[in-house]
Amino acid sequence: MLVDPDRAWEMARAMIRELLKTDGAEGALLSATIEVTDDDGEIVLEFPFSEAILDAPGGSLTRH
Repeated sequence: MLVDPDRAWEMARAMIRELLKTDGAEGALLSATIEVTDDDGEIVLEFPFSEAILDAPGGSLTRH
């Protein structure tokens, strides 16, 4: 259980970054979205994978 929306956002970003490390930041995975729900199953956060790398150190959507 996550205590607040900020913590949900932080955990979603961390999970996405780990997935991108292991599976790569290529193709269809970048168009995926993680959904965080509350105890009633209501979506409280939708986090696109592509946004998780925008503020990452050295993160870039383009490769040079």
